[in-house]
Amino acid sequence: MSGISRQKRLLVIAATLCVLYVGNLWLTNVLRELAGVGTIWTANAFVIAALLLLPARWTWACLGTGFALQVAVILGFGHPLYAAVGYGLLNVVEAAAVAHLARRFNAVRLTTPGRFARLIFMALAPVLLMATVLLGVGAQLIEGQVSHGMLVNRFAAKLLGMAMVLPAILLVCQKRRGSNPPDLEGLVGAMVAGGLMTLVFTPLAPIALLVMFPIVTVIGLRAGPQAVSFAVMMAAAILMTGGLIGGRAAVLAEVRSLEEQVSLFQVYFGLVFTTGILTALMANHQQRLRELILRRSVSHQRARERAEAASHAKTDFLATMSHEIRTPLNSIIGFAEILERDEGVTDRSRHHVNLIRRSGIALLTVVNDILDFSKVEAGRIALDPKPADLRVVCEDALAIVADAARSKGLALAMRVEGDLSGAHVCDDHRLCQVLLNYLNNAVKFTDAGAVTLTLSVAPQGGHDQVRISVQDTGVGIAADAATALFQRFSQVDSSVSRNHGGSGLGLAICKGLIETMGGQVGASSELGAGSTFWLELTLERARAVQAPAEREEADVPMSARILLVDDHPMNRELGVLMLNLLGCSVELASDGREAIEAARRETYDAILMDVHMPGVDGLAATRAIRALDGPSSRTPIIAMSADVLPEQVARTREAGMVDSVGKPIDLESLRTCLARWVGGATIAQATAEEAA
Repeated sequence: MSGISRQKRLLVIAATLCVLYVGNLWLTNVLRELAGVGTIWTANAFVIAALLLLPARWTWACLGTGFALQVAVILGFGHPLYAAVGYGLLNVVEAAAVAHLARRFNAVRLTTPGRFARLIFMALAPVLLMATVLLGVGAQLIEGQVSHGMLVNRFAAKLLGMAMVLPAILLVCQKRRGSNPPDLEGLVGAMVAGGLMTLVFTPLAPIALLVMFPIVTVIGLRAGPQAVSFAVMMAAAILMTGGLIGGRAAVLAEVRSLEEQVSLFQVYFGLVFTTGILTALMANHQQRLRELILRRSVSHQRARERAEAASHAKTDFLATMSHEIRTPLNSIIGFAEILERDEGVTDRSRHHVNLIRRSGIALLTVVNDILDFSKVEAGRIALDPKPADLRVVCEDALAIVADAARSKGLALAMRVEGDLSGAHVCDDHRLCQVLLNYLNNAVKFTDAGAVTLTLSVAPQGGHDQVRISVQDTGVGIAADAATALFQRFSQVDSSVSRNHGGSGLGLAICKGLIETMGGQVGASSELGAGSTFWLELTLERARAVQAPAEREEADVPMSARILLVDDHPMNRELGVLMLNLLGCSVELASDGREAIEAARRETYDAILMDVHMPGVDGLAATRAIRALDGPSSRTPIIAMSADVLPEQVARTREAGMVDSVGKPIDLESLRTCLARWVGGATIAQATAEEAA
C-alpha cells in the first residue's frame, strides 16, 4: 500500500506542476502580448521543481514535456519557430543545471536559512546569469545586436520570479512532521494575508502593505514556511484579481504606467516572501535543534543510567567474587599459618605448608589488585591524608620485603637526600602500597645484586617536592617493551612474567594511586642492567607528627573473652585456633540469632561477627545487640568478614560495628585489631558507645 500511495502522490505532483506550468506560460504571454505588462518569469520554476521532486528516471520525460509545452505556447502567440526552439532549449538546459546544483549543494529540502540561501545564490543565480550571457551572445550572432537593458530586465525578472516560486513549490510539496499542510493556523494566516490585500484598493493601502510584514513573520513563527508560501500565494492571487477587475491601486496612482506598478508589487511580494520564509526557517531550525538537544539529553541520561547500572553490576560482581574467593582462602592461609607454628610439624612438612600459604597469599594479592584497580578505574579511591614521617614509611616497606630479599641473597639499601626533619601530609598507607609494589617487583626480577630505595626531598615554596625511586640490578626491560609499563593487564615480557607470576595490574594501580594524590610515576630501564621505578609528589609539610602508639609485643598473650560468630564450621575452627594462640578464651555462635541470645546472657570483651549468615545476618544481629539493655550493648563488635570493599565496610559501621578484620585473617592483623578494643576496658567501651 505504501508503494501505491507514493506512486499516486508522485503522479498528482507531476500533473499539478504540468497544469500550473502551462497556465503560467499562458498567463505570462497574455500579459506581455495583450496588456503590454512585463511580469516576473516563473514558469521554469515548475520544471526545476519537477526535476527535484520526481524520481530521477522521470528526468528526461520532465525535460521533454517542458520543452514541448513551451515551444507550443510560444508558437501559439505568433513567435517564429527558431525563437520558440531557442528559448525552449535555453530554459531546459537552465532547469537541468539549477536542479543539478541544488542537489549538489544539498538545497532541495529547505529546512534551514542556509539551504534557502544556497538554493538562491549558489544554484539559481549563477545559472540564470550564465543563461543571460548565452542569450546575449546568441542574439548578437543571430540579429547582429543585443539590448543590454533587455538582458538585465530578463535576469532580474527570472531571478525574482523563480526565487519566490521555486522555494514555494518545494516547501508546499515538502512533507511536514506530525501533520499534513495546511493546518488551522496556516489557513487563518492565509486568510488574513488575503484580507490585507483587499485593502490595497482602499485608502488603507499603506497600512495594509506595512502590516503584511509582521503578519507573515507571525505566520512563519507559528505555522511554518509552508503556511508562508500559501499566504503569499493567496495575497498575490487576490491582488492580481483585484487589479484585473478594479484597475490600478490608488496607493500607486502617481506611478506612470501599469508595468511600473506591476514591477513594484513584484518586488514587494519578493521582500514579503523572503522575510516570512527566512523567519519560518529560522524558527523551524531552532525548534529542531531544541528537539535534538532534548533527544540527546534523554539519550545521554539513558546512557548514564546504563553506565551506572553496569558499574553497580560490576561492583556487585566483584563484591560477590571477592567474598567467595576470600572465604576458602581464609581456611587455606589461616590453617597453613597455624601449621607453620606447630612445633610437631617436620621441617619438610613445614616447607610444604609454607608453599601452600605463600600460594594462597599470591592468589589473595591478585584478588586485592583487581579490587584496587576497579576502585582506581571508577575514581572511588578515598585517600586518608595525615601527618606522616616519609622515612618511617620507606623503612616499613623495606622491612616487609626484607625476608624475600634475604632469601635471594639481595642487599637492601636506603638513601635519603634532603631535609627530612619534619613530617608531610599524605596517605601513608597508599604510599606504602605503591612502594611495596615497586620493591616486590625489584626483588622478584633481581637474582643477584642489590635493591636501593632513594628518598629525596626538595623545598618548593610552602610544600616539598618528594621523589622516591627504587633501583635494582635485575633483568631490566627492553625499550620496545617499556611502553607497556603502568598499563592494565600488561607485562613487559611474557616469558619472564610467567616465570615470576603476577596479574599485570600492580603498576596500573600504582599509577592510579599516585595520580589521585596529584603526582606522577615513571620508569627507566636497560635490558640486562636493571631498572629504576620512581614517583614524584608535591606534599604539604606538617607541623608535627603524632607519636605512634606502642605496639603490643607479638609474644605477649592477650587475655580476653571473645564471642566468635560465623556460620562456616571451618572458619569457626580456624578462629578458635588463632584466638587461642593470642591467649583469648572463645565461645561460639553459628548465626546471628545465637549471637543475640549469647550477648543477652553473657558479657564479652569483644564479639567477632561474620556478616553473611543465614537467617539473622551479622548486620541485623549487631543492631539487635546494640538495642539490648545492660553492658552487652556496649561490647565492641568487630566485623570478621570477606566483605572488604569500602561501601561494605561502611555498612558495618552504620550497623554499629566498631572495626573490621578482612578475610583471609592474618594473625598479626587480628592481634592489632583486638588490642585496640580489649587493651583497656574503659577506652574500648567509650569508643564503642561513640560508634553506636
